Order: sequence, then structure tokens, then C-alpha cells
Amino acid sequence: MSSESIRTRSDNWKKQLPDGAASVFEGGSSAVEGTASEAQVDILYRQIGQLKVENDFLARKLGK
Repeated sequence: MSSESIRTRSDNWKKQLPDGAASVFEGGSSAVEGTASEAQVDILYRQIGQLKVENDFLARKLGK
């Protein structure tokens, strides 16, 4: 994982903290699960994008 993606993830968590901090003490886990699944979706979209770039690059190099 690159340092840029770590910084981006950290920045996202810092932005989400003020909104989600209260829910930690409310006993409801739905807000926490929503935030976790949002983070997971973000990671998966980044991986898809990276794989698409690699796939396009290799397709051009192989002449397809």
C-alpha cells in the first residue's frame, strides 16, 4: 500500500470521526458497520481502478 493511499485513508477517517464518534457510545453498531463498509467499498474501487490501468497497459503492450 502506498503512503499516499494511507494518507488518504487517514484523512477520510479524520473527516468521519466527528460524525461517527457519538455512535460509538450509543450502543448501535449500524453506523460503525456503515462506515466500515464504506471504507471497504472505497478500497475495492481503488483496487479495481489499479487493475484496470494495469490491464489497459498490458493490452496496449501486447497489441490487443
